[in-house]
Amino acid sequence: MSGIVISNLLFTSTERLVVIRRIDRHELPHLTISFQNTSDEIDLHLKNESPTSRQELYEPLARVSKARIEHFLEGLSPRFEEEFRCLFSKVERVGPTWLIDRGYVIGLIHNQPFQSAILKTAPKRRGRYRVSTEALKRLFMNVDPSMISLLDPFVLHSDELKSWGEPIFAARPWGKDKLIALRYAPLKGSFHSWIRIDSIANELPITFQSLVPAAIKKDVADIWHKIHDALQLHELDIARE
Repeated sequence: MSGIVISNLLFTSTERLVVIRRIDRHELPHLTISFQNTSDEIDLHLKNESPTSRQELYEPLARVSKARIEHFLEGLSPRFEEEFRCLFSKVERVGPTWLIDRGYVIGLIHNQPFQSAILKTAPKRRGRYRVSTEALKRLFMNVDPSMISLLDPFVLHSDELKSWGEPIFAARPWGKDKLIALRYAPLKGSFHSWIRIDSIANELPITFQSLVPAAIKKDVADIWHKIHDALQLHELDIARE
């Protein structure tokens, strides 16, 4: 079972389950998300580390059939695309001239060197991957030139950049927004444009709220509250709402 520790939360996984537990509060229960069950359901439950009785050993949270989830996602897909096209039409569009006037250059991240550098910030100790915040800080303060290319903003006109699979970054050494994220996105009809996807953050919660039915939102909120309270996540500065 592979694992990684983030902010005193240990995430471990196999092909059939994911387990999340506090490493600093062993008396608290852990969360298990189980797949590939004989019932063909996804099972969420809390399991107490030190139960005082059989009744306290296991607290069920939800059991959802895979077929129901697949049906929900199939129905959600057309609305999801429509909502995101509407969202993209609201955000700020950018182009080479806009970027040049504001002192930006294009930064392309080379995935393999960058992924290798990120993995080095979470060394494996005693069989678990543990994120080092100091290593992450050093990584972004001393960027290896092999990890990124800086290019003239007019490269945004190229077909290669328009079909780039990952977000593209624009950077400048001064001003409020030193780093912004860009994507070539579909807007209304067949029209595409470069947009600032970092400006989408404030709109995303509203978009997701409109996509999820009210009954499901209440069920998910109730389950999250139980998990948050059981694992005492407020101690890790994780919001309940």
